[in-house]
Amino acid sequence: MGIEFARPLAWLALPVCVAAVFLMDRFLSSRRASVKRTVALIARYALVFLLCAALTGPSLLLPGGKAATWALCDLSASAADDREALSAALTEGLAHQAEGLQTGAISFGANAMVDVPLAEEREQMSLSAAVDAGSTDIGGALAMALALLPQDAAGRIVLLSDGQNHGENLSARLTALQARGVAVDVYPLPGAETDDAQVSAVVTPAQVYQGERFEVTVQLDSRYDTKGTLVLYANRQPVATREVTLRKGSNTFAFEDVAAQSGVVTYEAELLAQGDANPRNNRLGAYMDVRGVPRVLVAGEGTELAAMLEASGMRADVVQPSQIPQSAEALRQYHAVALVNVAANEISQAAMDALDDYVRTLGRGLCAFGGDNSYALGGWRGSQLEDMLPVTMDVDNRLDMPSLALVLVIDKSGSMSDGQYGLTRLEMAKEAAIRACEVLTSRDSIGVVAFDDTAKWAVPMQKVENLSAIQEMIGTIRPGGGTMFFSALQQAFSALIQTEAQYKHIIFLTDGESGDSGFDALVQRMSSSGITLSTVAVGSGANSTLLSRLAELGNGRAYTAVAFDDLPTIFTKETMLVSQAYVQNRTFYPVVVSDSTLTRYDGFPTLDGYLATTAKPLATVALATDRDDPLLAWWQYGAGRTLAWTSDTRGAWTHGLLSWEEGAAFFAGMLSFVMPAEEGEGSAEIEREGDTLRLRYTVEGDAGGLQTEATALAPDGTEQTVSLSEISPGVYEGVLSASQEGAYAVRVSQRQNGETVRTLETGATVGYSREYDLRAADGSALLEEIAAQTGGRVLEDAAELFSLRGAQARARYDLTGALLWAALALFVLDAAQRRLAWERLLPQRRERAETPAPTPRSARPRRHKQPEPPKQAAPDTPSQTGEKLLAGRRKKLM
Repeated sequence: MGIEFARPLAWLALPVCVAAVFLMDRFLSSRRASVKRTVALIARYALVFLLCAALTGPSLLLPGGKAATWALCDLSASAADDREALSAALTEGLAHQAEGLQTGAISFGANAMVDVPLAEEREQMSLSAAVDAGSTDIGGALAMALALLPQDAAGRIVLLSDGQNHGENLSARLTALQARGVAVDVYPLPGAETDDAQVSAVVTPAQVYQGERFEVTVQLDSRYDTKGTLVLYANRQPVATREVTLRKGSNTFAFEDVAAQSGVVTYEAELLAQGDANPRNNRLGAYMDVRGVPRVLVAGEGTELAAMLEASGMRADVVQPSQIPQSAEALRQYHAVALVNVAANEISQAAMDALDDYVRTLGRGLCAFGGDNSYALGGWRGSQLEDMLPVTMDVDNRLDMPSLALVLVIDKSGSMSDGQYGLTRLEMAKEAAIRACEVLTSRDSIGVVAFDDTAKWAVPMQKVENLSAIQEMIGTIRPGGGTMFFSALQQAFSALIQTEAQYKHIIFLTDGESGDSGFDALVQRMSSSGITLSTVAVGSGANSTLLSRLAELGNGRAYTAVAFDDLPTIFTKETMLVSQAYVQNRTFYPVVVSDSTLTRYDGFPTLDGYLATTAKPLATVALATDRDDPLLAWWQYGAGRTLAWTSDTRGAWTHGLLSWEEGAAFFAGMLSFVMPAEEGEGSAEIEREGDTLRLRYTVEGDAGGLQTEATALAPDGTEQTVSLSEISPGVYEGVLSASQEGAYAVRVSQRQNGETVRTLETGATVGYSREYDLRAADGSALLEEIAAQTGGRVLEDAAELFSLRGAQARARYDLTGALLWAALALFVLDAAQRRLAWERLLPQRRERAETPAPTPRSARPRRHKQPEPPKQAAPDTPSQTGEKLLAGRRKKLM
């Protein structure tokens, strides 16, 4: 025996109601105490108690009553292979059902239906309900069974399912079962597997530009080895067909396509597999946004690169480095900027600041392409451009760098004291020598010979271990004398012969004619000894013809510095060239380090060289060289991206790459990679809710009040248009029907005064139901949780389906009606006692005499009917009344 409450939380209303009755009596009723008031208050308290008790839905439980069991039968698609096992289990259970037990069946999938009504002594259950098999809602089935259990019987539920659930209210349903005291026993269906293959995912870029080449990846999963045909559709038109061989497990296939038109493009993949028992999961879609033709600014030696970009559908504007716009706002018309073999000093500071803001603040892209005038050779070391790029020019920590012995032969004759703007040629030559020393490492050696009509060592040949001391010695060189440089070259040659460096080089600088001869033979001896020579002619007075011939004989380079402030750049670049630390001339295959759209190709042709750099810690290296130097690297710089390609674009090192059929797409892909996601007019979020798509459209800074509509193109080509409601300023929401599987193209438009003021194109994909996903997780854990939370069991024997074990029969009597009738009767009595003067039937109390002070109970006179005083007598004074009371007291004592 016991009492059960359907809504136990309703008891919380009792103290509130009692308090309300008390306060009403305290402040609204007469303060005079009476029997009538007391009886009314008690009646109201009792009335409140009865009403609150009725709200709780109480039932009286007595042993020996009825018992009922609902069998919940999973007829969803995921359990389709278990239909025979389900029928066999029901038959076995009915053969061993408990005596007097009412049994029935509810079939369910996405919805639930009573298939077999409750009845006793049933011999079989034939399931024929046409439920929606496209999903599984266990919570909904449990709710129906709970509602249909007889109130006067002990209820029990048996769940026969594979445990796949796609409903959203299971937790709340289990809580309701707990409150009702109904146990749920679970009988796991075996889950027989059939041959099934499916399209599991279609992956496209979220956004590409018109003319851009991109990749569509299709993932297929299969339970068996088979063959089939994979078809790719773009906007419902087939664009690629491939015969595929599937292995058991996951299989991935990639297709390439070109974004021919702007707008939203939907892609769908369809699999036709041999022996596939379930075709419902063989088609899946995705969408992407194709933006208009991108515009690129190419600065420097970019003719070849611009041609490749144009061939890939981009628009390229080629300018000289000095023509780069000097404001970020002027650069904003471009999606990306490419610097092709540009030296740092070719870009003005204003243009450099504009590029920095363009990338870091505006979120645009910058690509730097190599060559003999870029990176370290272009003076990028320590520059603002180096700060922006994902690589540094510092390669000092490389262990495989060859050693270099360098001698700088510098003319300090009197003519070198000429100059302009307060600087002499010699001062600039010394600055150039100091800069050259900074390029060297501790494994290198340096020597400086200064000459006029004689030659002396300004810096004796030594290891570069004390850089500051070497630079101080260079600073002591002073001008004077004539020009005799044979002796200087002879001393440099003699010193280098004695060194053990792997590379030996002389940089020879002069601004005049020499008074001696014999240079050709000397330089030839140098060349035979493995020593190279480069020459620098300063000004128009130098013998450029002689210097060029010597550089050619010495296997070096000849420079002419018309403006002598070019000397530091020339010396630095030449030192880097001969050190072999920065310029890497050799043939190698690029190595893929990280997979991305930049490296999606099956392989790369060989390259013949590059400029050595070091990747920054936060950079991503996509391609590397055979020595692990970065070849293609990128990183996030503020709101934008910068990318470094350390080889060239003109064919000096990239002849094989330029003749490669994918060459143009490869270089165009670099620019596409750094381009920003183009700003749309507002943003849209789309979430799938059952057979609908909930669309939320947000416009920053919109004051609201605009007529907003969304038009969706369904997979079968039908259109639907819905109005979006404004839920807050600038935020609009609406619901689109999405009963079909596939890709939906969605267009949002806003109108004001009948004119369209804003549009946005987006999309969403609706895949097949999770019911058909062969990768679904095992549902046994969910079934065990349902049983544990409701006090049920996991049944392994079908004979226990309709037993009474765990749920003893008991009679249930609903007390709600009785409580309400009692409350009604009490209400009538309360109303009657307020209307009837039944208090007159009680003996009248004698009114108390007025006294100036309280009198002890024992001193009070007994109540007697007092004779009516004479009308002419005056009332007693208080003192007279007291004397009379004392007199009466004395009589009692006597």
